[in-house]
Amino acid sequence: MRIKRKNTALFASFNKLIAVTFAVLLIALSFAVIISAETEGVTTDGNTTQADTATDSGTNTGTDTGTGTGTDTINVEEDSGRGFKLTDILLIPMGFIIRICYSITGNYALALLLFAIIMQLILLPLGIKQQKNSIKQARLRPKELAIRKKYAGRNDAVTKRKVNEEILALYQEEQFNPASGCLPLLLQLPIIFALFAVVKNPLTYICRFSTSTIAALKAFVKSAGVTPTVGYEEINIISYIKEHSITNIPSIPTLSASDIAGMPDLTVFNGAIDLSAAPSSKSIFSWIMLIPVLTFVAMFVSQTITKKITYRPDTDQSTQASMKIMEWMMPLMSVYFAYIVPAAIGLYWIYRNILALIQQVALAKIYPLPHFTEEELKAAEREYLGKKRPPSKRTADPNRPKVRSLHRIDEDDDDQETAVPAAVNTGKKEQDKNKPSIIETAPLKRDNANSSTTSKNSGGSSGEEDGSGE
Repeated sequence: MRIKRKNTALFASFNKLIAVTFAVLLIALSFAVIISAETEGVTTDGNTTQADTATDSGTNTGTDTGTGTGTDTINVEEDSGRGFKLTDILLIPMGFIIRICYSITGNYALALLLFAIIMQLILLPLGIKQQKNSIKQARLRPKELAIRKKYAGRNDAVTKRKVNEEILALYQEEQFNPASGCLPLLLQLPIIFALFAVVKNPLTYICRFSTSTIAALKAFVKSAGVTPTVGYEEINIISYIKEHSITNIPSIPTLSASDIAGMPDLTVFNGAIDLSAAPSSKSIFSWIMLIPVLTFVAMFVSQTITKKITYRPDTDQSTQASMKIMEWMMPLMSVYFAYIVPAAIGLYWIYRNILALIQQVALAKIYPLPHFTEEELKAAEREYLGKKRPPSKRTADPNRPKVRSLHRIDEDDDDQETAVPAAVNTGKKEQDKNKPSIIETAPLKRDNANSSTTSKNSGGSSGEEDGSGE
């Protein structure tokens, strides 16, 4: 029993670790947004690094006005690549997928939609596993209800601990892990991290330009009198080139016309919404403010419908209150992030919530949740409420009165046994158990008159009794 309780404690600690990890990742996401100025070739104070300085120091002998028609030449060092980083394991494939999606659709918003569909299909096996996990938990519901009924009417801390331990022991016995449903959500966070870096650095991960070419483009834009925003230099370069319809930059020999044409157009609806810009940098009355609003609507509706078609285990009042708070906090946090990051991130989050809702509805039709019958509930109650404590193997004094705790729950604690002292031999002989402990008193002697009267009365009564008996 003690080993079993240790296992349930470890199981509960693992679930808490998953929740803490999820919270830490959310905090890390906010820090990633705050430290968004940390990009290649730019320091946090806005000064250019050595790579940009070396590029800007090249000879500038023409009269280039920034339209791409001048004859200025910017010295570009030999293309040696940007080197490999550990994050490139995720960023490079993701940028490649977005590039293919953009080449197919020709629209950045549609490219993000196609990218979201691909990501949802990749995570579909985890969604199926999560649905099967919910089915398994729903099948355990009769036993869980029987355990809760066993301790119904008691709300003290000891009883709650006992209920949780028995439920976790049931989960372990059935090889069910309630924390496995968090895996698809946890895997979404690295995708958001990677997408944030890809959207912010399209020349690096989508166009796959070298570091020297990107540095030359920065110098080209600066020579036209444009100061890129720290942390969003690559986005500003693309916006400048698309805005001025530049098709060729002779001053950068490593950049061909096809490379310029392959740069993604980050605006949609004829330039009404710039997906590379953060809504916080625009007017509150601009169309881009629709992105945070739609993010809240999509996530709230998705949560509401998903809650109705998925299994929800029974929880106590404090847990239910926490879940109510989270139902509002998560959409509000999404609105905040969609407001301070580029609009492309918020648009992807809208797509993701809609696709996740469609997937959940489809899986609920394909893998419906089971509904237990009244007979199954009664069988589970007989299994748990009818359990009796196994007889103890210890030897105890049969004459010793049974000591019981004032708390009824201690009857089930097999690991907390009270040592019973052995009987002490006093040397006295044990009395015969069948011998009466009280001696009947003899009748008192009466005087002659009373005795004669009593005898006559008794004789008469006996005669009457004999007569009646006859």
